[in-house]
Amino acid sequence: MKTYTTNVVFTRRENSLFAKFKLNAFNTFKQVLIVGFFSSTAQAAVNTYSFSTSTGVSLATGSFTNILGTFLDDDVSATTNIGFTFNYNSVNYTQFSATSNGVLMFGGSAATDYNNVFSAFNGPYLIPYWDDNYTDADGNVQYLLTGVAGSRRLVVDYNLSYLGNTGTADKHFQVWLFETSNIIQFVYGAGNNLNGGFSLGILSNGTSDLNSVSTATHTCSNVTANDNNLVWPGSGRSYIFNPVSTLPVQFSSFEYACQENSIGLKWNTVSEKNCVAFEIEASRDGYGYTTIGSQKGSGTTPNPTFYSYELSKIYANQYIRLKQLDTDGNYTIYGPFTIPCNTEEVIIYPNPTTEQTSIICPENFGETTITICDFKGNLLSETQHDFRSSSMELINLADYVAGIYMIKVITNKGATVHQVIKNN
Repeated sequence: MKTYTTNVVFTRRENSLFAKFKLNAFNTFKQVLIVGFFSSTAQAAVNTYSFSTSTGVSLATGSFTNILGTFLDDDVSATTNIGFTFNYNSVNYTQFSATSNGVLMFGGSAATDYNNVFSAFNGPYLIPYWDDNYTDADGNVQYLLTGVAGSRRLVVDYNLSYLGNTGTADKHFQVWLFETSNIIQFVYGAGNNLNGGFSLGILSNGTSDLNSVSTATHTCSNVTANDNNLVWPGSGRSYIFNPVSTLPVQFSSFEYACQENSIGLKWNTVSEKNCVAFEIEASRDGYGYTTIGSQKGSGTTPNPTFYSYELSKIYANQYIRLKQLDTDGNYTIYGPFTIPCNTEEVIIYPNPTTEQTSIICPENFGETTITICDFKGNLLSETQHDFRSSSMELINLADYVAGIYMIKVITNKGATVHQVIKNN
């Protein structure tokens, strides 16, 4: 079984964004979903935020600052500085508060209500896990600010238990807020299904302006609130709410599968607006593209749509992109991305980067040592990764100063050295 991970650049006329896709190459497809990072700021009502989900996301670690301690029930923290200006629902905020019931509010003191009903809330609320929770003997709520100006991230970390199951905190989850892009990401660690039926999502008005997640299906509704989730989202699960929703097609996944004589493509859309067709384009050098196939679009629909296309194996190790055609004659380019079915190449992307970069290697690299040195050769970090279990290792450079760094990838086949540029 081979698993490949790559990064994709989307271009929509004058707007662009960078999005990470985990692309899995199996004989049968497995769904893998977007984690998107937009390059421009946008303002939008909460119910127009795009929603996506992914797996394999690790909780942030570091030196957190505590804002709620142990044995707290229906309590709220003091208003705390975000560390940067965060735009939510077209309003700029610089402070937040968090409760022991798993709620976050911008700009003021959050309500401590334990009765998790969306319609009871009006205001700038984030709800990563709202239930009758408790910090317990070893629980807390804490926060961590990382990164440099323009690309900082606030992490609010919750360690809670359901009040009916006291003893030790048994649910660990985080809220990530990204400066400039104003993206909201919920990330989940260890947890269980001991709960009283919980709510999860974002809102400004719990009746009319909301995005409510159903954890059993990992789907989201901006119309109907689900106040009775019973299933823990799962360790490594991530939910992303993005204020930039101007693209005519909202993707939830894109995949390829390296087969014996062909390459299978599959992509899913959450919704479409005036979509006539998708054209599949290929290039050997990433510059000149040729249309090699097409699929009819679904026009305008609020419902998910599933597409597939079979490529000739001759297109392996080339650049592929999707060209989405509108009824008005305009088009959107999604991509390019590579199809490394037989590659022995080490891919490091993005490079340059401001915070994180990914090292992508083929399965046969096996157990690998990865070192990072500064331009003087001083060793800064050394980690191990087994590429047989995962083809991507995420490297966090957020706390490094701007400059040039050398990443050395050491396998039983030998070693390669790669230069990475860290920008502010």
